[in-house]
Amino acid sequence: MSNNAAFPHSAIRPCAKLSVRERSFRLSRPANIALCFGNYAKAILMRISLSNRSRVLEFGCGPGTNILKLEASNPEMVVFVDKDFKCIQRASQRYRERPADTTLSNVKFFCLDFLQYSSAQMVCRHSRVANPFDCVLAFYSLQYIAESQEKSMIFFRNCFSILEPGGVILGIMPNAHRLLMATQHPGSLFAIEGLQQFTDKTLTSGVPYTFQISGEEAYHEYTLLLSDMIQAMDGLFEVKQITSVLDFLLQKEIEFPELCASLFSCIVCNRFIGPGSQWKFSRDEMCLVDLYDIVVLSKIRSV
Repeated sequence: MSNNAAFPHSAIRPCAKLSVRERSFRLSRPANIALCFGNYAKAILMRISLSNRSRVLEFGCGPGTNILKLEASNPEMVVFVDKDFKCIQRASQRYRERPADTTLSNVKFFCLDFLQYSSAQMVCRHSRVANPFDCVLAFYSLQYIAESQEKSMIFFRNCFSILEPGGVILGIMPNAHRLLMATQHPGSLFAIEGLQQFTDKTLTSGVPYTFQISGEEAYHEYTLLLSDMIQAMDGLFEVKQITSVLDFLLQKEIEFPELCASLFSCIVCNRFIGPGSQWKFSRDEMCLVDLYDIVVLSKIRSV
């Protein structure tokens, strides 16, 4: 008898929630651990880069998963932008469900495609911005503007027009070289089916925030896309920092030990052996975390 026949509509259906054992297994998977460390790195980057005077635009905000991290920095203003209406709806709802005493008081949500030439003017007009923004967040979204030099050019020109001199773009994006090397020992972590993520936008199933890649050809294709992206920002932005997520975390835990310890405790939860010790990672976990780079770009004062 099939499972469907065993549970007819008139019968009690199996519980859709995860069992304690299933939840424990899921939380122990390398992909989930990598996701925790990605959030940890994001939280540190935002906390050290933003202040209560910051005016922030988040490009590709999704369902608003960074609202809590932004609140910790108490920025002056935040504008969330995503071209997916359902994502903007979820982000807005997530914000409305925050406590009444939330420090994020000046917040706006826009459903628009920031990769259109008129987007920057629309954001400024409808936001009624008296002062330019000083930060654009682009977490796990820079690789999508690298799909074409035209998209990259529009993105950087829009960012340039809304940012004050010295304003920054804070990003996290896949590292092409380490992405290729990861395919040498994929285990159960990677789907090696070609570089679909950057061509037809087919979503990678299974592992959060990983990308499909196959062989040298796909690696060179992605490298060329990134090269086009760098050319598109020429004369508008300069690279202040590009570093792997792991190197970024090691450096910032030395520079900001109390902040990092606090964020580690509430985001990663008990994955650290002890003060001064190294993280206890398996090879696959280390590989998965290290697929991403922290990117900081700064607006050039004049062109």
